[in-house]
Amino acid sequence: MVMSRGALPAIANPRRAVSELLRVCKPGGLLYFYTYRHGWYDVVLSGFRKIAQGLGVRFCSRPIYAVCRLARLDPRVATMILDELFVPIRNASSENTVVWWLHSSGIRVASIRPIVHAQFGDVELPVDPRTAWLHRVLPKNGIISLAVRTAES
Repeated sequence: MVMSRGALPAIANPRRAVSELLRVCKPGGLLYFYTYRHGWYDVVLSGFRKIAQGLGVRFCSRPIYAVCRLARLDPRVATMILDELFVPIRNASSENTVVWWLHSSGIRVASIRPIVHAQFGDVELPVDPRTAWLHRVLPKNGIISLAVRTAES
């Protein structure tokens, strides 16, 4: 099994990265990955990301952690907010594009199945009720999450 968790958008050539993930997956093996889908969420956050980038991580971290502590949110919330503001998502793609990358890789693909990512499915997250509510009401970036089985040789 080969796994890639959210790395493709930060890679300069994600199509080539998908081909390499399939190449190292043995025949009949499983490639599991998720990547970010470009959408309205990125358009809405782009202004906040520019402001945060201008202020810098060091300036933004303390107040974000402080507000999350005051609101008694799960400690991971501040990290998730900082991740949304500062981790570059250069290559968010459409699902059709990602599937095309898989089929044009030169590696035979036996099956491609969508996977429900826990963050977006019905899985109860291990967080306090206040954080769970916040997670339900805030917009989430889109994720393309796939299980790809390579063909037997």
